[in-house]
Amino acid sequence: MRLRNVRGYFVTADDLVFNFWHKIDLDFTYHPLGIIGKSVPGWYNGPAGTPALQRAVTLFTKTYRDYPAVQTVWKRYKERVLKYGKIKNASDYLIATNGFAASDFFYVPSTEITFFYDFMEILFEARVFKGIAVLKFLANVQHFVYCSMVIRTFVEVLLNL
Repeated sequence: MRLRNVRGYFVTADDLVFNFWHKIDLDFTYHPLGIIGKSVPGWYNGPAGTPALQRAVTLFTKTYRDYPAVQTVWKRYKERVLKYGKIKNASDYLIATNGFAASDFFYVPSTEITFFYDFMEILFEARVFKGIAVLKFLANVQHFVYCSMVIRTFVEVLLNL
């Protein structure tokens, strides 16, 4: 593509409308909803859930253990699991049933694109469902969740919860 001075990349599905009137800090990963702590029935139990995540751990720790590029990604993932306050064991966190993240729209800054690509390549090879894969990525990068304030306001103010 030979693009220059790119600050980041928006990842979109084919079924959304993107209204770009809200200010977004393009230095951070952006996701409208962030990590949703509830698991979708069938996602983790199916072949693209926990079995696929176990395959991803095997790819990182055994299959590609002698590949420096893959081990760099795995090392960075392990460091971030600890940094962002997740489980201290990266393998356990990767396999954990800890929710999902919608994958229809998100933004990855250019500073994270190499990690995003390399990490997702392994999860793709392991056949991890994209809603789970996006969660595992978001859990390891500093990200901005725009809609959380809107949703919190709706629930607290309008529904009196």
